[in-house]
Amino acid sequence: MRTCPHCKLISPQDVIRCDCGYDFLSGEMKGSYIESKVFQGGMTTSKIIAVILAAGGTFWGVFCLPILIGAWTHSVTLDLSLLAGYLITVGYFILCRLKLSLPARRAIWIFSALIQGGWLFFYLYGSIVRGTPITEWIIVVWWAFALVASLIALILERCEPDTKQDKVS
Repeated sequence: MRTCPHCKLISPQDVIRCDCGYDFLSGEMKGSYIESKVFQGGMTTSKIIAVILAAGGTFWGVFCLPILIGAWTHSVTLDLSLLAGYLITVGYFILCRLKLSLPARRAIWIFSALIQGGWLFFYLYGSIVRGTPITEWIIVVWWAFALVASLIALILERCEPDTKQDKVS
């Protein structure tokens, strides 16, 4: 097994080029064999996902603000989960505006998947345990979409361009 010095992806020993484009034989960055769609204006698929999730996170953040204000200090778990939602929404905006390093982008997508997946799991689990029907389908659909979108973006981060200009760690 060999580890890419550029993106830290572990690949089989016989691989010549990493998914990110690092060539193991020459030790240089070259084009990735995996094509990544770059849309007009330099928007990658992951960045488009970040824009959609930032917009959705902002909507849910405004929608949940009265709940947060009314429930503040009544439930530490609720407070922390809502705070995590606001933090990951900030992360989406950072992904939209800055050119981050690959590990930083991956960290945001992992955190996003954990938050969205956690909310989805605990809502569905709570409904099953209480024996109550799932009535808030829009929430379930949003969390499922956000979880899948975060995982897709995480996977795509391996092969999307990692530019050096304006890079922030």
